[in-house]
Formats: sequence, structure tokens, C-alpha cells
Amino acid sequence: MPAQAMARELEQHDLQLVVHNLPAGKWEAGERGIACGPARVDEFRAGVAHALDYAKALGVTRLNGESRILSGSTKTLSRTLEVGSRLTASNSSGAVAFSGDGRISVLSSGEFVLNDVADINAGGNGRIDNAGLMRKTGTAATTLAMPLTNTGTLRVEGGTLTASSFPVNAGTLDVFSGAALVTGGSMQNTGTIQGSGSISLAGGTLTNAGIIRPGGASAAGTLNITGNFVQTAAGRIEADVLGVSAIQQDRLQVSGTMTLGGDLVLSPAAGLNFSTQ
Repeated sequence: MPAQAMARELEQHDLQLVVHNLPAGKWEAGERGIACGPARVDEFRAGVAHALDYAKALGVTRLNGESRILSGSTKTLSRTLEVGSRLTASNSSGAVAFSGDGRISVLSSGEFVLNDVADINAGGNGRIDNAGLMRKTGTAATTLAMPLTNTGTLRVEGGTLTASSFPVNAGTLDVFSGAALVTGGSMQNTGTIQGSGSISLAGGTLTNAGIIRPGGASAAGTLNITGNFVQTAAGRIEADVLGVSAIQQDRLQVSGTMTLGGDLVLSPAAGLNFSTQ
């Protein structure tokens, strides 16, 4: 549809277009972005120019596309980089260093993938705010040497993710089996922490005022906490009991002290019943 015709339709129905996609390539072939393809530079530039024409005609202030940051380089970021699609930081050859005071803001529609990237650090007061999906993939250890907030979903799918400043989890934190999250100290949970991996608190305390779900929903597993654990009256541990053997039951394993308040919710599999002895 021509931009002018689309503008008329929007005006007629009192609508505003807030985001416009950049060229994704051959969608039917599985392509979801061509910005990082060296052989597709001319095609991408033409697509961006076309998208800008539509943006100007329709009053759009945000363009959406998939991009990649290669490690081993320094990027200057003095403003906010909003991620509305997928942004991938990859290659373990060196750190991605932001020299400015800007931040990476992962929107609810966005995805930020740390794929075998070594480190991400900020020379100024930069930070990462995740309201969408943030994934640590690959086996390489990754360190976020900058503050991190999470109100979306943070998944540690492989290797070790070290978050040096991650004091509060207000979203979903999912640590997969064999993966690990290392924090710079104590952490408060007001959201959901789940999975069969491990969380190390550098001698600190995990204070739960939200939900702890070892193994995940309807999946038995052990969530390991290296540090202390305190559950407030607002906190809840949700555990699956899928059978009578230990491997069929969720476990929360804590290396330090435990102080328990709040609730323990046990979910037995069909056919299992609890009885008093």
C-alpha cells in the first residue's frame, strides 16, 4: 500500500503507526533480518531508505529490525538504544565496551541475545533494562559489568552469566540445567525464579518475596542456591511432586542458612495423593 494511502486510512480510523519494520529479507526462507549480511548491504540500504520514506509520511519515530554487535570492539553510546526486535551480541574474542552513559532498553517486544560474548561493560553510567526477553546462550562465560534490571524474562540457557549489579529481579529469571547465574551480592526477588541451574550470590542472601519454582512448571528439578535464603511472608515456593522417587520431585538446595516464611505449594501429579502419618 502506498504511504499516502496508508496515511489516509490511519487518519480515517484515528490511529497512529508507532513502529515500522526494516527489511527482513526472504521471510519464507526463514530470514529475519539482513543488516549483518556483508553481501546484502545494498539491499539493506535500499530497504532502509524505503522505510524512512514511509516513516516520514506516516509520522513513525521507531524503526524495527534485527542487528548484531560484535565483541572485541568499543561502541559509543550516550543515549538509549531501544531494542524492539532482536539484538545479538556475539563472538567471544573480546569485550563489548560502551564508552558513554547510555543504556540498552529491551522493550516488551524485543529480544537481546548474548551468544558466546565475553563481556559487556560500560565506561560511564550505562545500564541494561530488560522488559522483554534477554537470553544468555552458548558455553562461554559472560560478564555484565554494568547494572541490570529485569521486569521481563531473563533466561540463562548455557554457560555462566555474571551480573555484577543485579539487586532485584522483578520479572522471570529462568536458569537452565547446567547453566549458572553469578551475582555481585545479595538479590531480592519480587518476580519468579525458576529452573534447574545454579545461582551464586557471592556470600550474599536471596530474599524471596515472589515465587521460587525449582525445575520450572510441571518439570522436576533442583535449583541450587550458593548463599543464604530468606523467604518473607509474601514469598512462595512452588514444587512439583511427579512421583515417589527423589528425581521426580522438585528440590531447592541452599548452601547457607534458610529462613522460611510465606507458603509452600506442592503440586502432585495425577493419581498422587498426600496423606498424614
